[in-house]
Amino acid sequence: MIKEQLTLWKIPLLIGNIADVDNAQLVKTALENQNRRLNDDPTTSHYEDSEMPMSQHLETVFDTMTKEITDVSGNQLMRKTHWAHIQWHNQSCTLHSHPGYLVSAVYYPQVPKDSNSPIVFQWDTGFGGHDRSWFLPNNGDYYAFPSHLQHFVTRNESQSPRISISINFIEEEYQGPVGYV
Repeated sequence: MIKEQLTLWKIPLLIGNIADVDNAQLVKTALENQNRRLNDDPTTSHYEDSEMPMSQHLETVFDTMTKEITDVSGNQLMRKTHWAHIQWHNQSCTLHSHPGYLVSAVYYPQVPKDSNSPIVFQWDTGFGGHDRSWFLPNNGDYYAFPSHLQHFVTRNESQSPRISISINFIEEEYQGPVGYV
């Protein structure tokens, strides 16, 4: 008799596309703010990260992603942080994760066709080994994943910038019944 059935090494990854967003405006805003870097040290994974001011277009992206991720995961999510990630020719992003958050996501308003720059997810399989899955995004695509999942982006082979917007979510805290103190 089977006592229990478990699935190990299963990692949720949600891949979506948001078609009704003005990506050109998001790209323009990201490029206008590219000098507002989150870190000026070119040896860190945050070097290509810059501030991304909130706009109606960005709000549409966040609202759509939050709803879709919540519908699939059952978690009530709240956006905690976001930023733009601009990779010029030959730039890449090192292996990292987003500790302290529940779900992380990345949205792609601009992926040049010749960038050949996939996002790569990596997880440990024990005894020093790991597995990887590679995904080549298109304009309007997003990927949502557990924040602890390690990932990196390969070198942008295009002369045009590859632009993404990263988001971290936490679980929305229960506020109690409405009308009660």
